[in-house]
Amino acid sequence: MSKLITEFLSEMRPAIHRGEIIVSDKGDEYDSVLVSRFPFDLGRLQWHKLPQSRWRHRRAVQVNHENASRELLSQLPIELTAATPVVFIGDNLEGVTLEMSFGVFLRRCGILLSYPQHCYVFPPDGSWCFNYTFENDMYFGFGRDELSDART
Repeated sequence: MSKLITEFLSEMRPAIHRGEIIVSDKGDEYDSVLVSRFPFDLGRLQWHKLPQSRWRHRRAVQVNHENASRELLSQLPIELTAATPVVFIGDNLEGVTLEMSFGVFLRRCGILLSYPQHCYVFPPDGSWCFNYTFENDMYFGFGRDELSDART
């Protein structure tokens, strides 16, 4: 296990011990869900190929991960409750997949998004995805099967 993964899991340990966050053994399954619902090329989600996607570029700004994420997520055309289940995958946390509620994600996003990586947060069915990049850009879009529903 890399130093980054060890440090990351150490920071998450209290929430893991309380059962708020589950270290999942379904990483390959969730990777398959993302790849089947979203266009990836060279290991990155290609947001420009999803006409209903939204984004915020923050590269030149010092980012408060929690406030910026909350701001973007509050403007989305979907209803999310604190109990909505989500999956968290970070591309530098190879082999580590976290399951939690959306409420826990919002409470912990300052830590979850602070590591230098591309992070993906999505429900287990991949109907939508929130992506926070290494460059502090944020994206949101619906999975391919959800695009027609989002237009109506």
